[in-house]
Amino acid sequence: MEAKNKIKVHILHSNIVNPQNPISMNVIGSGGTGSHFVKAVSVVNYAMNQLGHAGFDLTLFDHDIVEVPNIGRTIFNLNHVGMNKAVCVINEVNRERGTSWKAVPKRFELSSRKPANITVTCVDSVKARFEISGILAKQAKDHPIGVRNTPLYWMDFGNSRYTGQFIISTLSDIKQPSSKTFRTVKKLKTVTDEFADLLLSSEQNDDSASCSFAEADAKQDVLINLVLANMGASIFKKMLTLGMLTHRGMFLNLETLRTEPIPL
Repeated sequence: MEAKNKIKVHILHSNIVNPQNPISMNVIGSGGTGSHFVKAVSVVNYAMNQLGHAGFDLTLFDHDIVEVPNIGRTIFNLNHVGMNKAVCVINEVNRERGTSWKAVPKRFELSSRKPANITVTCVDSVKARFEISGILAKQAKDHPIGVRNTPLYWMDFGNSRYTGQFIISTLSDIKQPSSKTFRTVKKLKTVTDEFADLLLSSEQNDDSASCSFAEADAKQDVLINLVLANMGASIFKKMLTLGMLTHRGMFLNLETLRTEPIPL
């Protein structure tokens, strides 16, 4: 079969498919998308544990506290108001799923924790994305493949009121096996490289605080984060069971009820 006619795939690093220890995962941001994502990935973790997979060792970073306008499109309720977001999410997941995941009630910084195999960003601002991108690039350089907790993959979530997307990237070249069936891809561009111009010119990235639920709902539909987070978590189940990616993310539009996969 000619190379141009082969299906493009990315074969995942063996530390993800057959880990000796739980896969380390750093999740940054526990607002609308982040809170739902952690709960959804805890379901994936439980399912994989039942199938004999080591699952995930997750750490959630967020310095912010729960406010009344947050309630509705997150997992928080009135009892959580005034508490740290990351602590609330992790306490609930650990209690429900019997995990021992960790919350860090601080901003994600280079010195805050060892790097993770997978980083998931659920942040509102373009500035934060570029700052995190720089941190991850340095971590990948300082912790080459072969070292435990080597930074391998980055999933970034983003959304506006009715639309959203998630994109998976590699943080370094992942060596691919030769294949007569597939056209393997060793590097998946980061969101800050591939969509830098779009991010910088975007006018919809407003991370200012909302004063009421109505104002918050005017910025983001009440279900956009939940749907996006669940679909994003589902790709991890596919990654762990199939050992490869044929798509690196998706675009979602709740107004038109359309989804569009992002090919490699």
